[in-house]
Parts: sequence; structure tokens; C-alpha cells
Amino acid sequence: MQILLGTVLIILGVMNLSQEKRQQRPWRPQDLLYAVLATAFYGLSSVIRKWGIREIPDPVLGAAVNSLAAAILVGIFTSVRRGEGRPAMGRSAGWYYVASGISAATAILFVFMALSYGDVVVVSPLMSTRPLFAILLSFLFLRDVERVTWRIFLGGVLVVLGSAAITGR
Repeated sequence: MQILLGTVLIILGVMNLSQEKRQQRPWRPQDLLYAVLATAFYGLSSVIRKWGIREIPDPVLGAAVNSLAAAILVGIFTSVRRGEGRPAMGRSAGWYYVASGISAATAILFVFMALSYGDVVVVSPLMSTRPLFAILLSFLFLRDVERVTWRIFLGGVLVVLGSAAITGR
């Protein structure tokens, strides 16, 4: 019953978020597919990270190897993309990407630390609160780029509650 409730909450949350998006610009099927694939791969990476931590219980080393593997894969994707041409990147955009990378690397380090002390089934649901932080930070810092409405906030809350219900003990 808990899984059914969680699934219903997630579906309602996603429907709520997708309705909001349609008012600004239409969703393409690949928009949802990319989000679902990202979520699936993040879930898989948590399990793989826990396996790694059981073998070598060093969160800093784990985060370093994780980040190196990610950098290599992104490098491969970039080299394959060359035929499509690359957009020029201005100096300010570069700094945003550097700051984003520092933030992501810090998050990865904390994920490894959390997994070294806790179970995946506890750490993952806590990580699923990420949408609420993204919505709050978007509201604070991206007001001129994105509108955060009560519908978006409600959709984020429903997705987080659904994830918690599914993974709750």
C-alpha cells in the first residue's frame, strides 16, 4: 500500500509540474524521458557507490574516482558532439559552470560520506529532497529566468513525499 501511495504521489507531482511547464512552453516527450533516465542513473549510482564504499571505505577517494569517471565520460560525449558544432562560451558562463562543478563535486563528496555511514535506503530518500532545494534556490536566484509558482512548489512536495513513501521503512 505504501508503494502504491508513493507512486500516486509522484505521478500527481509530475503531472502538476508538467502542467505548469505547458503554460510556459510545450513539453517534448524527450524532456520527460531525460528526467526519468537521470533519476534512474542517479539511483543506480547510489547502489554502485555503496558497493565501492564496502570495498574501500574512503569517501574522498570514492568521490575522486567518481568525478574522474564522470569527467572522462563527458569528455567522450563532447568529442562525439564535435560534428554538431559547439556553442561559444563566454567568460561569465564558464565561471557559472565552474561554480556548478564545485557544487556538484561537493555534493558527491557528501553523498559518499553519507553512504559510508548510512544505508542506501536511508540516504537516497534524503537525497530525494533535492527538488525542494532546487525550487527554493530557483525562487531566490533565478527570478528573472524562471517563475516558481505554488503549483511548481506543490509538484515538488508531492514528488518528494512520494519518494519518501516508497523508500520509507
